[in-house]
Amino acid sequence: MKHIRFSMLAPKKFPQVSVPQSLTIWGPLEVLEDSIVSYANIDRSLVRSGLDAATFRPEDTFHLDGITTPFVPLLISLGNGLVLRPVSSIMENPFLSILALDKWRNPKAWGEVYRYREEWMRSGIYGLFQGTRYRTVDGNIKLREGNSIVTDIDAAVLDTVTGELALFQIKWQDYYTNDVRELRSRAANLTKELDEWAEKVQAWLERQGKNALTRALRLRLNRGTSISGVYLFGISRSFARMRGFGFTTKHERLAVANWPLFVRTRYRIGPASRVFNELFDTLRMRMDETVMSQPLPFTITVGKESVRFEDLWNVFDAGEEESL
Repeated sequence: MKHIRFSMLAPKKFPQVSVPQSLTIWGPLEVLEDSIVSYANIDRSLVRSGLDAATFRPEDTFHLDGITTPFVPLLISLGNGLVLRPVSSIMENPFLSILALDKWRNPKAWGEVYRYREEWMRSGIYGLFQGTRYRTVDGNIKLREGNSIVTDIDAAVLDTVTGELALFQIKWQDYYTNDVRELRSRAANLTKELDEWAEKVQAWLERQGKNALTRALRLRLNRGTSISGVYLFGISRSFARMRGFGFTTKHERLAVANWPLFVRTRYRIGPASRVFNELFDTLRMRMDETVMSQPLPFTITVGKESVRFEDLWNVFDAGEEESL
C-alpha cells in the first residue's frame, strides 16, 4: 500500500513518471529475502522456503494452459535472480495462488492431504455437540442390506435427552474458479449426490427400521429408550445453495447448509429442548431465502486523483446476514 501511494504521488512532482510501470515492484530475490529476515527475525532457511512456495517460476507456465480463472501470484521469478512483485496480488487472497502452485508441483502429496478432509469436518461437527447430552459415532458408517452397501453416513450425533438422531453427509468441494461450466458441473453433482444420499438413507430406514439403524451405528441407548426421530443434514464446506447455478436439492427430509451457516445456526439455537428439530427447521427455511444485496462503492483519493470501486464489496439488508 505504501508503494501504491508513492506511485500515485510521484507524477505530481515528476510528470514523466509512468504510473503503470511504477506499480511493478521488481528487484533481486536475495534483497527481498534479506529484508524479510531483518524485519521479521525469521530463520533464513524458512524465509527461503516460504518465498519458493509463493513464487511463480518459468517452469510453472505450462500449468496455465486452459486456466480461465485469473492467477495472481505474490512473486514472479524472471529466471535470472530477479523477481516481480505484482501490486495486484494484494487484491486477492494470497494463499489461493500459493495453494494452486503447491497443488501443481506436488499433486501426489495433495492427494494424501485430501484423504483427511472428511475426518476434519466430522471432528468439527462433533465439536459442536459436546457434553453428556450427546453421543457421537466414530468414523464412516456403511448401511448394508445383506452383502451389499446401500450408502454411507459420514457422521451421526444422538441427543440422549430427546432421542433425536442427526445423520450427516459431508461434502468438500473447491469453488475457486470462474469457469461457469466447471461451477455448474460441481453444483449439479453436489445437489444430485445429496438428494440420492437422502433418498437411500430414507428408503433403507423404512425397510430396516430404527432398531437396525441403532445397531448399524453401534449406538448405546439408555434402557427403555429408542430413537424418536431422524434428521438428515447435508453439509458442504464452501457452497451449499446452488439455485443460482440452476440446481437445488428436492428431498423434503434433507436440510442443506454450508459450514459457516451450519455453525452460526447451531450457536444461535444453543441448548434448546429439541436441538436437531429446531436446527433442521431453521436450515430448511433458509434454504429458500433470497438474499438481497446492493453494491457498496468505495473511493480511494490521493491528492487530486480518485479511484472508485463499484462492485468490490456488497451490503446486505438488515436481518439477512445470518443466511450468508
